[in-house]
Amino acid sequence: MKFKIEREVFEKFPNIFIAIPVIRDFSNHWNSENEKLVSMFKEASQKDFLERFKSKEDIENNEYIKVYFEAFRKFGANPKKVKPTHFALASRVIEGGNLPRINPIVDLYNSFSINYITPFGGEDLSTVYGDFVLKLAKGDEHWLGIGEEKGKSPKQGDLIWEDDYDVSTLSLNWRQCERTKLTEDSQDGYFIMDGFKGINEKNIIKAANEFVAFITSHFGGEGEVIVLDKEHEFVEVDYKTRDIEGVVRPKVGNSSKEKSSKSNEGKKDKQFIYEADCIESEIQNQLYISLNKSLEAHLIDVSPVKDKKYGDYTSTVAMRVAGKLGKSPIEVAKGIAGKLGGIVVKAESVMPGFVNMYVNKNSIKGQLLSVDESWGKNQTGDGKKVMIEFGQPNTHKELTMGHIKSGITGLSLTRLFEYSGYEVIKANYFGDVGLMIAKALWGVIMKVSPESKIFELGDKDMEMVKDYLDEIKEKEGIKKVAKFFSDCYVFGNLSMDKDKEVEEEVRKINKLLYSKENDRINELYQYTRDLSIQYQDHVFAELGVVYDRQYPESENMEKGIKLVKENIGKVFKEDKGAVIFDAEEYGLKKFAFITSDGAPTYGAKDLGLAFKKFEEYPDLYLSIITTSVEQVDYFKNMIKALELIDPKFKGRYTHIGFGWLLFEGKKTSARMGKSFSYEDMLNELIAVSKERIKDKEEFSEEDTNSIAKKVAIAALKFGILSHEFHKDVNYNPDTFLNMSGYSGPYILYTYARANSILKKAGEYSKELKGSVLESPEEQAIIKKLIEFPKVVLSAQTNFASHLICTYVFELANLFNNFYSKYQVLNADRAEEKEARLVLVEAVTTVLKSGLNLLGIESIDKM
Repeated sequence: MKFKIEREVFEKFPNIFIAIPVIRDFSNHWNSENEKLVSMFKEASQKDFLERFKSKEDIENNEYIKVYFEAFRKFGANPKKVKPTHFALASRVIEGGNLPRINPIVDLYNSFSINYITPFGGEDLSTVYGDFVLKLAKGDEHWLGIGEEKGKSPKQGDLIWEDDYDVSTLSLNWRQCERTKLTEDSQDGYFIMDGFKGINEKNIIKAANEFVAFITSHFGGEGEVIVLDKEHEFVEVDYKTRDIEGVVRPKVGNSSKEKSSKSNEGKKDKQFIYEADCIESEIQNQLYISLNKSLEAHLIDVSPVKDKKYGDYTSTVAMRVAGKLGKSPIEVAKGIAGKLGGIVVKAESVMPGFVNMYVNKNSIKGQLLSVDESWGKNQTGDGKKVMIEFGQPNTHKELTMGHIKSGITGLSLTRLFEYSGYEVIKANYFGDVGLMIAKALWGVIMKVSPESKIFELGDKDMEMVKDYLDEIKEKEGIKKVAKFFSDCYVFGNLSMDKDKEVEEEVRKINKLLYSKENDRINELYQYTRDLSIQYQDHVFAELGVVYDRQYPESENMEKGIKLVKENIGKVFKEDKGAVIFDAEEYGLKKFAFITSDGAPTYGAKDLGLAFKKFEEYPDLYLSIITTSVEQVDYFKNMIKALELIDPKFKGRYTHIGFGWLLFEGKKTSARMGKSFSYEDMLNELIAVSKERIKDKEEFSEEDTNSIAKKVAIAALKFGILSHEFHKDVNYNPDTFLNMSGYSGPYILYTYARANSILKKAGEYSKELKGSVLESPEEQAIIKKLIEFPKVVLSAQTNFASHLICTYVFELANLFNNFYSKYQVLNADRAEEKEARLVLVEAVTTVLKSGLNLLGIESIDKM
């Protein structure tokens, strides 16, 4: 294959220069060893970066950044919106965020990017068709971005990388495509590092060579660095890429005229919203037409029938529209039944107004061939931007069961919304100020350096505290640092309750945190806060959560106070020195937004946060906040105040209350040191998981540890999500880890079991020939698979992840029942074997999608 720059690029950018590390045969899977290596490298990179750059202005004035601003403007991009990759990463870190966790090699090249202040993007070499070319876009090419569902065309004149199939990246390396992205399964990769001669050429060459050396040393494989510039327009690499011959390329062209044509074409008769062709949506469409389009298609119910004597599907739509049409339900049902055709081979009206339908059997079986990774996705969101705020821990202590429940439910919600066509922003609003933090800091000082004068800390005192915390982190890990902070918080809390002098000291620390008048207290606060955030990021990443935006509580205080004061006499009123919202006229309780001593309450801070969200994301369609049910009344009050201050928030800010995660049927208390932490839960679940798989000889110790941890996390997630959102969940390791019941491990086991059949089968023809898949068990599985898109939509619409849990459990049961009765690999007929393999593959695909919606990683062997 060739890497190439077209000559027209040099006419616009004569000094452009590209270094491309090409590495083959590496391993990109996470394991305990590289997890530690990558984590340490990322932390060191971020720390070094923050020592070199103190503000966003420092970054923007760096010569290795400014040159890209100029280049982006040349091809019509605004670099403050279409950010060069290294500027985007650098901005993220300087603003207090951490580098994202994606997979080992992506995480490492992101670290190299901020180390050297250079663009860095990686692609999977095995996905490339033909040659890889840097060119100026004509505007009619096809591009599908990472995480996006619909392709589009780049702007004319944009600087793009393209192979024989479609566009791989936009704006040099600003946005990458879904097809060529690096995954944990990638083994061969190329890494684009674009630069400009005379400015950052030497810097990029050094970074490229060090990157190749680092990856091949720790992840295996062989690598080289190739260079493209005006004197070297192309370089040939000894690698056989994919052949485009016979491959159907995605359609190009994205003009408004073409869009309009397609849109109108879709609206002529069809209104169903599922991304893949679906029998239920086709029936919806037929009912929609039979009713002369008097009811929107997606509001027409279609459900499978359990008793075959009543058909395959039924609908109550006649009863819903009878009043509107001025007819009886049974009369409407008869009219509908007489008009249906197509895949509906027979329709009957049944009292009081059901329409029962019999569907062409081949159509039902043929649905299997439509089941792929997109099955279940829909476009109700139509690209609207939604922010989901969840997690919300406090710094300076361990995450409790409640925080984990919030993280797990929030992650599932984000995936449901993404599956439904929304652009989702994952947000975390964490507490980093308040009396609780002061108690923890007091405890830290007293436990590490009890002889110190709290408000006159010297260099030695600070050095002692930092060395102590660093030693814990180095020897025992960041989770033990958080455990120490929790102990300090409890110690501070109990001491404050017993000793008035301690109470005075703690309250003084709290005031100093707000005023920032004591440099040493502030330094101690910042140092411990940073460690706490590292811990939170680590735990949430372990659960599969990587936030797009993190909002510290300290960021929103001043804005919240200002908003409240500006609206005294309009929304708020003064009452005995405090500022309150008297919401009784709206059927709500009174609530203070500023206390009598001038401190903002949660309400004021939440107001500031709301305005900040919509300032940062002006096109935000909806902001969803998830917290415990205890805060339902408070959020009704806060949201009503918010809507009165600015009506634009009406209907765009909502709260969902979730129940508690209980331990032995009771709530836990971090304040009194009687909480059951995430670490306690995880370790217990891992230990039980290990006991249940340790006798399996095929697993090495490393496999056992890895599988046990994944099973434990799956058990925890499913155990939480299998209950309705607002209900309490009692933590019970035996129930959570039940290998034959309603649990995550049971679904994982079923997936692994089905997947092993496919592995043993090898290659097979994905066709349905002759009389196959007609047994009741096979038909039941197919109908259950067809239900998946509707279940996903219902789960997203109703904030109901438990519907996915119920669905995958029922599908797993149907599959296990089928497999206990019928042979797959040893089926009597070849066409029967092929058909059943198609069925098994569809089951694994949908189980994997369902698990993904629950935030659960599937396991190939178990």
